Amino acid sequence: MTARYVHLLAGGLLVVGFLAIVVLTWLARWREQGWTPAVQPGGVTGGLLVVVLYAVLHEGLHVAGWVILGGAKGRAFTVIWTRRGLGIAAVLRSPIRMRAFRAAMLLPGLLLGLLPLAVAFATGSLLILLWGSFFFFEALTDAALLLATRGIDRDARVISHPVELGCLVERDGGPS
Repeated sequence: MTARYVHLLAGGLLVVGFLAIVVLTWLARWREQGWTPAVQPGGVTGGLLVVVLYAVLHEGLHVAGWVILGGAKGRAFTVIWTRRGLGIAAVLRSPIRMRAFRAAMLLPGLLLGLLPLAVAFATGSLLILLWGSFFFFEALTDAALLLATRGIDRDARVISHPVELGCLVERDGGPS
């Protein structure tokens, strides 16, 4: 098994395990309140719209992290269509420090996953729990990327790998 698949498997186990604990804890907390089933406003169309908007916002948060935390400028990134990922992906083409790259990978999971899960715990909303769980699960490749890059020095300058999960480290003026 290649290292890429090991990182995806490890990231998947961490994310799914965390979500199982969250959902079971939420159920234990709100079961007595007599919660009602989740109803998605707009039905299936509304749900699909949420997924599309989420994908754009997820990649936008990566870009915002690269710009705000990493100082990426101008055309430092592009957004590409991916068949493998079944959607879009932001790709960093100008080097930034590894610590800023990692922070940018964390943003969607924190803001679109953990934040809605916290709101679900505070309000008892099953719909928000389901969306927060879905969004956190969608950050699985970000978790795998964090695991895969743990051996890279935090001050190393990196760019996104053009086709694979991961990044390229800049050495002597060019990526390698």
